[in-house]
Amino acid sequence: MFCKKCGAKLDDDALFCEKCGTTITRQNVEAVAINTTEVLQERAISEVELSKETPALQKLQKNKILAIIGISVFVIAIGAFCLTRFTGSFGGSKNIYQEINFNNGAHFAYDDTRLYFIANYNADDEDESLYSTDYNGGHKTLIADAENIIRIRVIDGKIYYQESDDGYSIGSMTTAGEENHTIIEFEKIAEKYDIANGQLYYLTDSKIHSCNLSGENSRVLMEDAKTFVLDGTMMYYATEDGIYSLNLQNEKQAQLCEAEKASNLVIEGKSLYYSVSDDGLYCVSLSGNTVPERIIGDNSLGRFVFQNDGIYYVHEMSDSNRETIANYIADSELDALMYEISLIGCGSIYRCDKTGGGEMEMESDQLFVQTLYTYPDGLYCKSSAFSNFIEKVVFEK
Repeated sequence: MFCKKCGAKLDDDALFCEKCGTTITRQNVEAVAINTTEVLQERAISEVELSKETPALQKLQKNKILAIIGISVFVIAIGAFCLTRFTGSFGGSKNIYQEINFNNGAHFAYDDTRLYFIANYNADDEDESLYSTDYNGGHKTLIADAENIIRIRVIDGKIYYQESDDGYSIGSMTTAGEENHTIIEFEKIAEKYDIANGQLYYLTDSKIHSCNLSGENSRVLMEDAKTFVLDGTMMYYATEDGIYSLNLQNEKQAQLCEAEKASNLVIEGKSLYYSVSDDGLYCVSLSGNTVPERIIGDNSLGRFVFQNDGIYYVHEMSDSNRETIANYIADSELDALMYEISLIGCGSIYRCDKTGGGEMEMESDQLFVQTLYTYPDGLYCKSSAFSNFIEKVVFEK
């Protein structure tokens, strides 16, 4: 089961989401996954109807695709139902692409020669697997069963994974799935973890911990933290009201800048980028001027990635557009609610320059996306938080 607000994996008996705090309320709920594609393919949208409908529906006709590929929607059979609606190496991975992939769900990673996925290995699989391919999508290799693996990082020839099974743990294995062992266990989900100079750093229950790679000498470095990123001997972490630095050698702290509700921290060169919900993407210098600059002024900014000289991001569809599409393709009010949930965080892919400006919508083979992943040769995506498939994005020329 997954949180309907943030997409985090939940225990079947969860009363609230440990990641975002959303209350989970239901009675006699039986979930059955169905493929949205089958429903959409049964619908036809006329030119007359489209002329009166939202831009999102117009896009369906423009692309000649009546499908939202890969979205798995939960149709709920209910006795009584109540759902709250809601509108590595030294210094860490040292790679802005890898850091962004982790921030975007950590179901995708890569090294110099291969791509690594937590997704359905075969189209008809019920459970996800951990597997790899080459950069062209070939030479597919099954690494491990990933029924309980919820996040991965690939650093120095090893996969560092987080597992959820009667609690949470971080472990490691080789990229061939060998030498698998657990490093450390804890009670609540680790929202962030990274490896630096022989140490594991992880964030759980608003506390940043560190331990060695044998799980020994565990201690709390910082409290009241929301996320962090490593850069050499420095750690940068966000709280509710600002972004701070921590020198990992002498443990001196300093405020970098004021920033309310900053998340998704990534570092490129001498700049730190972060997003603010319903406000956009910001950048602050790590040396000199510490006044944040707004790079993307899009209140509908969703997941974002860097690729070459640009920033690609999800421009999330509005609540009204999501509701319109859900009502259009659904056969009942209950189905409409489930389709609407599946579309949370979904939208079109936009691009802008790294310095800001030049925002434009990108035409691709993906009708809507919810999550973006990046690697040196391009982008991959998930179409929904409920999707078990990760697909390559092909842009129209």
